[in-house]
Amino acid sequence: MERSEFLVNISSAVKTVARNRGLWALVAVLIVGAVFPGLSGRSRLGAFFTWDYHRDMLRYYSIHGILACGMTVVILAAGIDLSVGSVLGMTGMLFAHLMINLRLSPLLGIPVTLLGGTAAGLLSGAVITRFKIQPFVATLAMMVSARGLAKFIGGGRKIQAGTQPLPPIFEQISSQILNNNVAIVTIIFLLSVAVFWIILNRTRFGRHLLAVGGNEEAARLSGVRVNLV
Repeated sequence: MERSEFLVNISSAVKTVARNRGLWALVAVLIVGAVFPGLSGRSRLGAFFTWDYHRDMLRYYSIHGILACGMTVVILAAGIDLSVGSVLGMTGMLFAHLMINLRLSPLLGIPVTLLGGTAAGLLSGAVITRFKIQPFVATLAMMVSARGLAKFIGGGRKIQAGTQPLPPIFEQISSQILNNNVAIVTIIFLLSVAVFWIILNRTRFGRHLLAVGGNEEAARLSGVRVNLV
């Protein structure tokens, strides 16, 4: 084999590896998880072969999964939302303030918190549709506003129980069911996935959402109320 052909083959191999570096990283993670035990060390098998590992991972990533359900709607509508993390922080501070500082009932605190997050989304949507502000700019402003509101609610400090015990709702949300095999937040995530799947695939709103994301002007000419969607 000539030197030039050898160098060409080496270069081609390097490019192939570079293109698939994500795949190789995934393979490396799978090997590590299959070989090394989890932090508990209760099993001689790799961490990926224990249900405790997957249960904890599901519990940890369920929060991101719930956020992803909402972001899926935004992306399908050809939009963007930079404020989701800040709105999550703002609603978290609001919920903690209502439950810990004001000692409200969860039956009142949870709806008020959901309304707070909904109001932030509606405000961003109204600014985008009414004043024709780009979603990037409008949600960037909401991101800064939600962060400021979160600090205002907490007075610049984190909210904690102090000498008083935490309300039971916090323990209930973080608890596990089915013999400690499934976390409550994981159930909420799976329910969110099911609800959003039904909305996007089985409702008129879902079809209108896809139409707006595909071609906004064509959707408007077809009778879809684009701004409302």
